[in-house]
Amino acid sequence: MKSQADGGAIYTLSSNPGGVVSGNYIHGTPPPAYGAIYHDEGSRYWTNTGNALCDIAYQWLFLNHGMDIDATGNFTTQPAYSTQANSTDSTITGNTTVGSCDQLPASVVNNAGLQASYRHLDPDPAVADHRAPSRPGTPSAVTDFPTIADLSWPASTDDTAVTGYSVYRDGKLVSATGTTSVRLPGLTAGKTYTFRVTARDAAGNESAPSANLRVTMSSGSDLALRKPVTASSYSEANTPRRRSTETSPPAGHRASACRTRPGSRSTSVRRTT
Repeated sequence: MKSQADGGAIYTLSSNPGGVVSGNYIHGTPPPAYGAIYHDEGSRYWTNTGNALCDIAYQWLFLNHGMDIDATGNFTTQPAYSTQANSTDSTITGNTTVGSCDQLPASVVNNAGLQASYRHLDPDPAVADHRAPSRPGTPSAVTDFPTIADLSWPASTDDTAVTGYSVYRDGKLVSATGTTSVRLPGLTAGKTYTFRVTARDAAGNESAPSANLRVTMSSGSDLALRKPVTASSYSEANTPRRRSTETSPPAGHRASACRTRPGSRSTSVRRTT
């Protein structure tokens, strides 16, 4: 995209119950564009999910009088978005910001665009690298809190370089990162999840998935991180004593103040005797 002002790479106008914007790869929207995905006047009942956005100059999502619009599970290098003009009852949450375009999920980027039978009409640039990274090591998880899992895994290797990882929960893509760890919030206490990870390189080659990791979240009954609780944070032992801020001059000294009339600058003078 080279030039655009009041619009976006994906633009909607008016209500469309059940409308879904998904599986798109948007690369390069210039500064005048209001938003890469732009729901304008009266757009309503749209769901935005599973999109990948790269090099977005201004903001990845813009709602102008957009109502009942959901945006979750999207991946972008530009975290900024905004709503205005009576945009109501919309939910924008659970979207992932990555550090660079080559950290975006390869599964989204590679499957976006024209259908396979029409891609010869607008071919992608030729790619010389067709070798995928090795599969990541088996993930491990820390679940000290009942709704948060901190995942980490041994790194993949590649003949050029590994640029990013995609994280799947119960078979669904939920996060992406350029490192070998990620925090996954919004889980359900007591529920069991299955996680796996894939790696990608700069050419978009995606590895085979790691081995699965099954995790059962804690019930949420004990948040003391397996440590005994001995006193509340506001107990007497943890409450600082009040200290007086008043001071008295040393013995044998007398203090007096010189006052000025109202409206002028006041200067304190201390005299000792």
